[in-house]
Amino acid sequence: MFKPWSILSTSVIIATALTTISLKQASADTITGAAVADNKTQTVTTPITADATMVLTATDVNRHQNVATVTSKVPDKASDTKNDVSVTTARDKSQKQEIVQTPDKQTSAGNDIPTDIQVSHSVARDDTSATETTDTDKTSESASAGKVVVNQETHEHTNSLQVATLTSFQNQRTFRDSNRDSKIQARSGWVNDNGQRKYQENGHFISGEKKIDNYWYNFDNNYVMSRGLTQLPNKIVYYNAQTGRMVYGYLWYNNDFMYFDDYDGHMIKGERHYGNNSMEYYDNSGMQVRDAYVWAGNTFYYMKPNGDAVKGVRYYGNGNMEFYGDDFKQVRNNYAQDAAGRYYLTSNGDAFKGVRNVGNSFEIYGNDYKQVINQYVATGSTFYYMDQNGLAIKGIRHYGNNNMEYYGSDAKQVRDAYVHDNGVLYYMKSNGDALRGFRHYGNNMLEYYGDNFVQYRDKYLIYGHKRYHFGRWGDADTIDTVDANGNVVAVSKFNVWDTAYITKFADSTLGGSHDLKQLAGQNVTILNKTQTNYSNSSYYYTVRLANNNIISHVLEQDLQSSPVQFHVDVNQVINWFEYNKGRLTYSMYGSRNGADGTADCSGSMTQALYEAGAKPYDYLYSTESLHDYLTNNGFKLIIENASSWDAKRGDIVIWGKRGFSEGAFGHVGIMTTTENDPYFISTCYLTAGAKGSAVQEVRYNEFAQRDSYPYYYVYRQM
Repeated sequence: MFKPWSILSTSVIIATALTTISLKQASADTITGAAVADNKTQTVTTPITADATMVLTATDVNRHQNVATVTSKVPDKASDTKNDVSVTTARDKSQKQEIVQTPDKQTSAGNDIPTDIQVSHSVARDDTSATETTDTDKTSESASAGKVVVNQETHEHTNSLQVATLTSFQNQRTFRDSNRDSKIQARSGWVNDNGQRKYQENGHFISGEKKIDNYWYNFDNNYVMSRGLTQLPNKIVYYNAQTGRMVYGYLWYNNDFMYFDDYDGHMIKGERHYGNNSMEYYDNSGMQVRDAYVWAGNTFYYMKPNGDAVKGVRYYGNGNMEFYGDDFKQVRNNYAQDAAGRYYLTSNGDAFKGVRNVGNSFEIYGNDYKQVINQYVATGSTFYYMDQNGLAIKGIRHYGNNNMEYYGSDAKQVRDAYVHDNGVLYYMKSNGDALRGFRHYGNNMLEYYGDNFVQYRDKYLIYGHKRYHFGRWGDADTIDTVDANGNVVAVSKFNVWDTAYITKFADSTLGGSHDLKQLAGQNVTILNKTQTNYSNSSYYYTVRLANNNIISHVLEQDLQSSPVQFHVDVNQVINWFEYNKGRLTYSMYGSRNGADGTADCSGSMTQALYEAGAKPYDYLYSTESLHDYLTNNGFKLIIENASSWDAKRGDIVIWGKRGFSEGAFGHVGIMTTTENDPYFISTCYLTAGAKGSAVQEVRYNEFAQRDSYPYYYVYRQM
């Protein structure tokens, strides 16, 4: 190892240098040394081994006194390193210069250049605040196997210094006075040129990228080692501010993080995926984005305060929520799911809450943004049920141990009302469950619903010791006593001189000699009874009317023991229309009430009112004459052509000013829901007379708008 020169006196002028070389072992390498004395030069050529020691002694000419001794011991070198020794003048006593093998450099990807970087191999500004976060000990260089380390001291009193010259014919080493020539030639190795680090190879300074001792460096067009951010021809890199080595991985720079590729050191811009499916993002200047949105690739990302991209739910602001998928992209206009639930994200990326219309149904999202699935939702006294897909159910819902509910076309649960569905009738109890078994209602009226919840119509039922027959409209019209074998024990409902009443559903006498429809509700006296087995009757009777007229062959099924109540059940009116959906074709010139499969609006309403409990009609009324039929059956006019009204289920609406509403100038229907935008059902020409489509249920306001908001009347049962 070379030891530093020791200057004993600034006044000493070296006139003669005496060189002594001690040899310990021969080798293939040689060094040529020159000793200078009395202006004569003597050349000595000796082989030098790996552990040889070279001693150079400088002697004062006048005093023959030893001034300084430099000893260099060359350690063993690996076979792939060069053995040249370069001696330079250092400015820093602690600095060490390494001479190592230079392998071929690797290629790397390119990058755009930030605005604060100099171009074309020039050294960018040396930012000593930059810190390599992945290498904690990169500020010093140490000697190791395969390297020669030269310790150099700064010479003082240079005005009086004469530097001894060692000339080698093989290595061409030259020491010059630093005042005369700062350029120091060396065959290969590091050079400190007036405080700037350079590297020589084969006697020439190098520029561009260079791999030295397995580290990448760069030298600008002035051969000066690059430090800091540097623009290379095809990428931006960072060189350590102290060592000049290329930086890989994270770098703390100007109070931000940067990242340089682990393979070729290029500055990362855009997405960086790492670890177990994590992602970071670096802007166009290479700075890591933190606690901010990123718009890239036509989508949004959000980077957390630690720089990682968000996945899953993110809450922000005043209780707002966003969702980011497994690919870190913000979800918009789509559903998202995690372990906690299902969400819908709107067009701006915010999670939705409340009612969301989907096709002809809707979804509900709670205040926690989770979609309601397989649950009831109550708004006031109205219930909805959201199915396994989160959609509001319409129609029949079976649940539990053979229970059933029904939800209307508006998705509201039906309670305390009849339901017509697919040609059959159900009754929903006050808790929303479908009824099974007997139902007593009105004035001693009786219905029956089977195990499948369907109302019995035109059907017998034996229950206990009774046999019931339920007529066309589901009411029990005969009740017979049966024996243990189910045989009817003929027992008349009425005896001679009993008082009875003609039912409101009475048709005609046995044999058709008398029409009983117009006599509905009248009380009669039984004059005679005769056993029979006709229709649903075990007897027929001869009766006397209040006006003393006598009528014979009145079937038992057309008489009842209690007075007839002509009270219209508006739910039954609605059910009539529901039942006839898909069955009737619009026509003003057929039966008008559906008897022949055709009907119009007022004929349908007349028939529906009658079958729901209204008094027998004299004829099928028009929109002109229907007003009186309504008031005669307990309805009251509550609105006449007002700007609006609070609609209620069962309100009957007649269009067309009275006196001008005949034929096509009038219309009538009934409200099926109670809400701000209610539904309205009627027999109409909305489908231009398409077969089987006369009965339509539509939004009232839309329907009225189509007809330019006609003059109207509203009747409500009181």
